[in-house]
Amino acid sequence: MSTSVIAEIQSIQGTAYAVAVDGTKRLLQTGDQLFEGEVLETSEGGAVQLLLTDGSSYEVAGIPQLLLSAELL
Repeated sequence: MSTSVIAEIQSIQGTAYAVAVDGTKRLLQTGDQLFEGEVLETSEGGAVQLLLTDGSSYEVAGIPQLLLSAELL
């Protein structure tokens, strides 16, 4: 897994996981960091509010999986 932080979790509705390149999953909570190359998975009907490293906010809703990459910034 890359050590480049992409975002921090501001809030979670439902359940969300970060999936590393090697397939390991970690349950996310408010305040957790997300790293480049991870995939953000959300439960059906879930939503995650991210604070990106550039200071902007990004909401993930209605998307079951999102690849976290520098293009988000």
